[in-house]
Amino acid sequence: MYSPKIKEELIPKLYGLAKAKGIPMTKLVNQILSNVLSKVKVDEEILNEMAEIKSEIQMLQLWIDGAKTNQIAQNRYKKCKSRLKKLVDKHQELTKKLKEGING
Repeated sequence: MYSPKIKEELIPKLYGLAKAKGIPMTKLVNQILSNVLSKVKVDEEILNEMAEIKSEIQMLQLWIDGAKTNQIAQNRYKKCKSRLKKLVDKHQELTKKLKEGING
């Protein structure tokens, strides 16, 4: 099995933290990686949800743009305006959550 090498400059920090916690350095590294990887999974879920929202917005936009007259397009837009607003708001909320996860 592949065993990646840890950068030399990280070893003293990891060693000191493991000593302070009273656990082996390998256990500390596993805990750190598990924590980060669980956040990545959450990020993937957020990205998938954002993609679904974008897809629905595009489908509604195509439906509106496919109208044969401006009047029909305006009527279609009125019918889905509140749904579009909810989708955009949700997308913005997820974008903020994703950014907080990256910066947090």
